[in-house]
Amino acid sequence: MTGRSHRFPRIAGAGLLLLVGSFAGGWVGQQASADGDADLRTQQPLSVPTTRHVTAERGSVQAVVVLDATVVAADSGASQSLKQSSLVEAQIRPEQLARFSSLPSTGKAKVDGGPATTDCRLSALITGEGSDVSPRIRCTLPQPVAYPGVRAHLALTAGQVHNVVVLPLSAVDGSSKRGMVHLVQGGTSRPQKVELGLRDGVNVEISSGLKAGDTVLDPPPSLFASDDQK
Repeated sequence: MTGRSHRFPRIAGAGLLLLVGSFAGGWVGQQASADGDADLRTQQPLSVPTTRHVTAERGSVQAVVVLDATVVAADSGASQSLKQSSLVEAQIRPEQLARFSSLPSTGKAKVDGGPATTDCRLSALITGEGSDVSPRIRCTLPQPVAYPGVRAHLALTAGQVHNVVVLPLSAVDGSSKRGMVHLVQGGTSRPQKVELGLRDGVNVEISSGLKAGDTVLDPPPSLFASDDQK
């Protein structure tokens, strides 16, 4: 079977760019020239963000897990749905649960349309049946605040550390327990492996590999390198 060539329809005064894929440096497209012939071209590669120097400092990190929650009835029974409740319940995914070395005894709950954020006491961890059912956490407020079904948010502290070496998350290439930074020394930089601890969404604890006062590139160039360049 012989192949057939196709010509793009002519568009007066302009070319037609058809996006057909992407790569690390930018989009690849087919450009139809004014006479209708198509050729493969590449747009200018995406620019790499300008790096800055940041210094590792000593500080504190508090890791907080925020869960979507719902006010639930304290007891079963149809009549309970007509009473305000002090109990909030949230599903917690296994990967979120893994962030806790041990569950805290208290949390903070904010009920939609209810009072300000309030301390609550963790009263139950309910494990689901089957691998596709996430565990549920229940937290009890000091007094009834809303009817069952009202949405809420539950915040739990997964851990906190003080007087540790910290960096902005944007300065670290990596996740979980290991990462890479680019250490600045003598006007040049070199890759440096680091061990990671707690993170709070802004900063991350550097457990080992750097000391307070070390300077690194932010963001690290390795974030934009291809796999064979790392």
